[in-house]
Amino acid sequence: MATTPRDPKTIVTPDAFSVHPSLLGTPLASPSRRGVALLIDVFLVILITALTSGFWFILGVVAAAFFFTRAKKEGGNDRRSNLLRYSLGCMGVMALSVTAVFFSEYVTRTSAPTISAPFSPWRERRRAHSW
Repeated sequence: MATTPRDPKTIVTPDAFSVHPSLLGTPLASPSRRGVALLIDVFLVILITALTSGFWFILGVVAAAFFFTRAKKEGGNDRRSNLLRYSLGCMGVMALSVTAVFFSEYVTRTSAPTISAPFSPWRERRRAHSW
């Protein structure tokens, strides 16, 4: 993208993207603030990746988010639309609950197993000293 004289790199302009008119002319963040924001983004991506080691977990969270956003969407004030929004909210709670239960079961199953050695010097010492 060629830099034009109309596109200073210090304020928001309408040249590169379509932005809301109220944002035009506002100053951009300093490079250090943008760097901190990028580090926060990277940290969140690493955290989400560590927590969501499976496709089904991601799908459950996305489904719950979809149901919640549809339930919050404004509709008519008639009984049918209120019932639909309530049902979508319940489906979102159900999807999130099922996802949480399956994820906790997955984490419990895949946690590091405890190793019990058949021969333990500590046990043998205790046996030798017991009367």
